[in-house]
Amino acid sequence: MYELGIAGGGGYLPDYPAANEGRVRSLVVPNFRYRGKVFRADEDAGVRARLFNNSRFDFDLSFGGAFPVNAGDNRARKDMKALDWLVEFGPRLFTILWDEKNVGRLRLGLPIRAVFSTPGTSATYQGIVAVPGLVLELFQFPCERCRVINFLGPTCVSNGVGDYFYEVPKKDVTNDRPRYDGKAGYMGTDLTTGLSYQQKKWEIFIGVRYSNYRDAANRQSPLYKNEENLAGFIALGWLLYQSDEEAKL
Repeated sequence: MYELGIAGGGGYLPDYPAANEGRVRSLVVPNFRYRGKVFRADEDAGVRARLFNNSRFDFDLSFGGAFPVNAGDNRARKDMKALDWLVEFGPRLFTILWDEKNVGRLRLGLPIRAVFSTPGTSATYQGIVAVPGLVLELFQFPCERCRVINFLGPTCVSNGVGDYFYEVPKKDVTNDRPRYDGKAGYMGTDLTTGLSYQQKKWEIFIGVRYSNYRDAANRQSPLYKNEENLAGFIALGWLLYQSDEEAKL
C-alpha cells in the first residue's frame, strides 16, 4: 500500500549546536509512505529495508539535516562563511527492548550517518555523525488517536563535522574570535518529546527538544556560546491519495 500527501511545519530552532541565537524556521515537503514486504517508508521508522525477519531487530535508513545560517544573521559568525543546508543519511540498527501491543515500545537505535552540506547546486562531504539513543513510544496516549514519542541520546561527530560548526580559520580571527580547530568527539545530548494526533486524512505533531552541550569536545571554540539549547516545532501532514491495496505485514 502507498500513500501520497503533503507535510509542512515550523518552529524555533538554534542556529547551530551550542549557539546563543536562533530563529523561526518553516518547511513544506511532499510526503510519501509505502508499506511492502521488504521495503517500507512510513511514519513508523522512516525509510528502511526489512533485512531481519526477527521481531526484536530492525534495520533501516536514518535521515537528518539542518537549516542554513547566513553569516550576517548570527553575531558569533559575523563575516564568516555561511552554514549551508545539511543533509544526513546512513544505516540504523534498532533493537526492541520492550513492546506491548496498543500500549507502547522501547527501542535502542544505533545510527551512523554521512553528513553533506549543500547550497542547493552541489554537495560537499563533511564527515560522520553517530546518534545512538533510546526511543520510547506510548500508543493511544493520552487519547485513542494520539501517540507520544520520546528520544534520549548523545551525538558524536567526526573531525570534519566538528570543523564545520566550530572551526575559526585564520582569515576569520578577530579580537573576540581567536583561531580554533574543530575536534572530533562528543557534541551533546538531546532529549526530545513529541505528541502526534491522527485523523483519517491528516496528522498533527507538536514537539520540543532540550539539548545539553556541557563537556562537549568543542567547548573551547569561540563559536560555542551556550551549554544548553531549546527548540520547539509543530508540523501538519495531509493525505492526498491512498492506494486500495492493503498493507503487507
